[in-house]
Amino acid sequence: MCTVIGVLKDFTPNTLFEPMSPVAMVQTSPEHYARILIRAKPGSLSDVFAETKAVWTKLYPLKPFRGYYQDEIAAEASNVNESVATIFFWFAIISIIMAATSMFALVSLNVLKRSKEIAIRKVVGAEDRHIFRLVLKGYFWIILLSAGIGCYGGYALSKLLMDLIFRINAGVSTSSILISFAAILLVCGTTIGVRVWLVLKTKAMDALKAD
Repeated sequence: MCTVIGVLKDFTPNTLFEPMSPVAMVQTSPEHYARILIRAKPGSLSDVFAETKAVWTKLYPLKPFRGYYQDEIAAEASNVNESVATIFFWFAIISIIMAATSMFALVSLNVLKRSKEIAIRKVVGAEDRHIFRLVLKGYFWIILLSAGIGCYGGYALSKLLMDLIFRINAGVSTSSILISFAAILLVCGTTIGVRVWLVLKTKAMDALKAD
């Protein structure tokens, strides 16, 4: 039979890799003590740690000293978090390069097939923005749909990976999804613009004479 004298807010008793679980704190006798918490001023942490280790070695020469700083627990989670962020960053870079390369090849093939049509439009007075809009029109909905599916897939996979590593995490923010969506549209638009610009630099007569 125990008397409850207070209730604390939810906190992480171990590490961020484990889910929060109910914890009951009871007062016990000194012979059952397992850990000692020592509070020190920020400027004297190293000195207090060294002094504590020296006293422990003197009192218990046959038992190894297993002291550690409290922030080392959070540091482990921080290191893992930075590693995961680095992996995601390079995955994003590789995905952008692959998407830009694929889009450039696809647009190049389409523009090559329509080179004479584009040359004729230039001869009759079509402006560059009209030709760009003509080429982009065929890919607009494809880019929009693929960007939406890609962002949702990235959100689902990122959330799954973070849930597997961290039982407690902030999840994937809406701003990250929106930035990713805008980045995909920007990369695709830039790729199409570069390819169309290369076509527009070609003389119309050369395109019309080509087989």
